[in-house]
Amino acid sequence: MNYIIREYRESDYDQVVKIMSHAFNDRFKHPFDYNDDELTEFFSDIEFFPKKPVEGYFVAESDDQILGAINLNWRELKQKTEFLDLIELRKKYSKRKLFKTFLATLALIEVPEKGECYIEAIAITDQARRQGIASSLLKKADEFALHKGFKKLSLHVSASNKAAEELYKSQGFRTRKYYSSRVLKWLLNESSFKFMTKKPGDNPEKLTIGMFTDTYMPQINGVATSIHVLTKELEKMGHTVYIITINDSTLHSEYDGKILRIPGMKVLKGTDYRLANLLIPERIDKIIEDMHLDIVHSHTEFSIGLLGTYIARKSKIAQIHTYHTMYDDFIHYVTNFKTTERVATGVMKVYVREFADACQKIIVPTEKTRKVLEDYKVETPLTTIPTGLDFSKFMIKRDDPHTHELRTKLGLKEDDFVCLNIGRMSKEKNTRAIVEAVKKIVPTNPHIKFLIIGDGPEYKSLLKDTEAYRDNIKLLGKVPWEEIAYYYQLGDTFITASRFETQGLTVIEALSSEVPVICADDKAFIEIVKDDYNGLLFSSDEDISDCILKMQDKDYYDSLLDQTRDSVIRYSSEYFAETVLSEYIDTIKSKDNH
Repeated sequence: MNYIIREYRESDYDQVVKIMSHAFNDRFKHPFDYNDDELTEFFSDIEFFPKKPVEGYFVAESDDQILGAINLNWRELKQKTEFLDLIELRKKYSKRKLFKTFLATLALIEVPEKGECYIEAIAITDQARRQGIASSLLKKADEFALHKGFKKLSLHVSASNKAAEELYKSQGFRTRKYYSSRVLKWLLNESSFKFMTKKPGDNPEKLTIGMFTDTYMPQINGVATSIHVLTKELEKMGHTVYIITINDSTLHSEYDGKILRIPGMKVLKGTDYRLANLLIPERIDKIIEDMHLDIVHSHTEFSIGLLGTYIARKSKIAQIHTYHTMYDDFIHYVTNFKTTERVATGVMKVYVREFADACQKIIVPTEKTRKVLEDYKVETPLTTIPTGLDFSKFMIKRDDPHTHELRTKLGLKEDDFVCLNIGRMSKEKNTRAIVEAVKKIVPTNPHIKFLIIGDGPEYKSLLKDTEAYRDNIKLLGKVPWEEIAYYYQLGDTFITASRFETQGLTVIEALSSEVPVICADDKAFIEIVKDDYNGLLFSSDEDISDCILKMQDKDYYDSLLDQTRDSVIRYSSEYFAETVLSEYIDTIKSKDNH
């Protein structure tokens, strides 16, 4: 069927009112006991639809026949209105019908908020259905709202009208609120309505995702890296990603149109962990609302994670959660007594289980993490998706001019054997064990150098403890994120003594940089590092120094070097993002069907 979408004209009035009246009766099962012709006459008498052309009113036309119509409203729209002749209306219609009809029409009138464009009505003739006309009218409304600079396009749909709801979803609308009332049932034979919105101009085939995290760039850690990689890949696919995280300031928030940083404060002495102030002002709530999220992806069980759960429930959208932190290990490090540790672990298990069961899906990066949550008796479905990396970032040659410049700047010589560690300096990361191992062997191996990159609560004490070894142990502090790949090329081996990892992204980064790894035989690492294949595993911190010395054997070292990059090729960022996206889509569909 050939048709055009154009602006409403006065000559369209009779046809449009008939279409609207029939659609109203058909949808609400003749709530006023009028047939279509009687309702058309009544709507004309009360001027329910304007005769004169009004901005934001459009029709679908084919051969002078109106096939459908849509009308939009917004706060600033001014329509010329005239007082109704209630005496004449009372002569023509019964008091009961007038009263009920006026109440119903008032119930259907929405007063849009500032920046909102509201679809008051959309109707199609019976013979024009399933021709794509409703979709074309909705697209026209979207174009209009985008052109006028509105932040939100909205509508109501009766909860029982599943066909219309699916149509709106296909155009990018998402349910934000439910309304249910006995009064509506009496007035319209329909007790429940859904309020749906979309952001004008958004591609309905693309998702808008909210990442809720307590840590993000420029912080250097596995969680921040994982979110950054996922965000970049999703954006390459055309999806929109917002980051909601914590600001360094305890009083001020920051928003650049993509990253929202909420005021936070440091907690847990001895760590650099921050909690957000969840008593967020209305302005912050409005910023998140205007993002028009399709799904919440939380990356922490506290603070910002709780905000994500609140937003998901308020907006009636799905929530996926990635479990990043091994709290059992963390509690072991921050508690001093067995009884305290046992109680704290029990409380943590209950809390994590309650948080997880409020989500629709949990992503875990390793089987180690899955086993932990299964032991916690989490009932929400679990799916294992290893975090991916953008390998192209680490395809730098060791003889790159910038790498040579860094070697010169740090005073590294050609025959130096450089050990490298990148990450937070905190008790649970066990950086001190590597420092002690290096101290043990440098007197007889002065060419061994240990570079530590990162910051954290143990930085100052480690700096003090290595003061006598400044030529061999260098604490470099934070470095720019875009420089990290060059620092990996400084290392002959990467070392981590942490047993507090869910996956160990820095290990994957090192191997993708063709740097063999020395690490603890923790479950998070043994899926990645194979002893005598791409690195060395140790069971005791006392063995670290022996591993470093073994790495200096050239033939042995070269045999490991050949397998480094190939051993982690399965952790590509493209595969990671595609797999997570598939979970988003399945979870949204599952949520919508409940």
